Amino acid sequence: MTMGPVPIPAIDRLMRRVVVDSSGCWLAPTAKGDRGYSFISTRVGGRKVRRECSHRVAFEWARGRIPSGLCLDHLCRQRNCVNPWHLRAVTTRENVLAKGSESIPKQNIEKTHCKWGHEFTHENTIAWGEHRSCRECSRRRSREWKRRAAR
Repeated sequence: MTMGPVPIPAIDRLMRRVVVDSSGCWLAPTAKGDRGYSFISTRVGGRKVRRECSHRVAFEWARGRIPSGLCLDHLCRQRNCVNPWHLRAVTTRENVLAKGSESIPKQNIEKTHCKWGHEFTHENTIAWGEHRSCRECSRRRSREWKRRAAR
């Protein structure tokens, strides 16, 4: 019985292509998704079974399994970096609000004024859960709604 070629593990295929830049990032020029993360295919029996994020493959190879409920944060902010020591396992919230993150939730948290220019102070802010709104704008919307309803 002849056997086909022995499949090369994903980490070996990944590391063959890695380019180290001056900042110590291990840049993976593998297939990139629309958000800039690199991907590598996992094969079983010569068949592609799934696409995995390259940085997850590298992290688990060097540092062990990613704890359940956590995701990986790129400390270097390079999405195609697969250096396991540039990655840390964090909650999604920590990842979204991390220093250097350009996420929408982080941008909203950093806002000091509403879109109409009212300052978010303790007295002028209505907060519920993860959300907040301007009390002054809420009053204005309420007055406008009542005015329209009275017609």
